[in-house]
Amino acid sequence: MPIVDAFRVAHEAGRRQIASKLNSHAQRAMLGYSAGMAVRTVRQGSADLVVCGLTALAIEGGRFDIRDSIVALAKLHHSALKLGMDASDAFRDVAALANRGQMRIEMGGFPSRPPEARDLGAFRLREVLTDDGFNYEQVIP
Repeated sequence: MPIVDAFRVAHEAGRRQIASKLNSHAQRAMLGYSAGMAVRTVRQGSADLVVCGLTALAIEGGRFDIRDSIVALAKLHHSALKLGMDASDAFRDVAALANRGQMRIEMGGFPSRPPEARDLGAFRLREVLTDDGFNYEQVIP
């Protein structure tokens, strides 16, 4: 996604400008993109896709609904761990790109949460294998 690449190389004012242009449809698209990157990360074995997903969340900034963004963080974190990544470094580096606020705090601190507060079960999620391969699924009680 070109916007993700542009955001990563922009200076702070440029990043604020990119993020400010998102309407509600674009915010939802960023959330969907980040969740999709969590799945593609595992399917393709590409750590770079975790960074793309995190960057989309930094652009969206938790403005739509921070709870949805945190669920996407959980998926990306789980995917990063499945690949053996140092999730702390990736989350911290991308959090530094986010505008100051709740998303920056949540993203930067997510890997430091206690395991029971960051694993899939805390978000009523589980990993599944489908005909298309690896995926995340919501657990309905």
